Amino acid sequence: MARIADIRRSRRWPKLAEDRAEQMKREPDKVAHELEQCLRRDLARSGDFPRIHPMPASGADVPDDLDARLVVLGVNHPDSKDGGSAAELVAKAILENRGNTPRLYRNTLVFLAADAGGAGSDSRRRAGS
Repeated sequence: MARIADIRRSRRWPKLAEDRAEQMKREPDKVAHELEQCLRRDLARSGDFPRIHPMPASGADVPDDLDARLVVLGVNHPDSKDGGSAAELVAKAILENRGNTPRLYRNTLVFLAADAGGAGSDSRRRAGS
């Protein structure tokens, strides 16, 4: 009997996931805010980078010194295969200047950006293949 109940519950998961996804589509600002909070919390552990800069507002928020730094761009600056993505433009601006002064140690910065296709786009492509 337990197995039949497990099967019934497992069949409801796709529907629950679809309902939750639709709900999230109606509140994109809330989702972006929650994602930013989760990223900031997770990025508090620096790992291999001496400093991590989550979602800087501008190049002035990223110091210009010899330490290697990971710059994590927000979801409002996604990257894409096509040139000129929001991530590329922001990264270039941060690389070139720290505030109003030219950046000297450009080679100490590593950038991380979300995919413009969204978190589920890759899994949907693989599922459809």
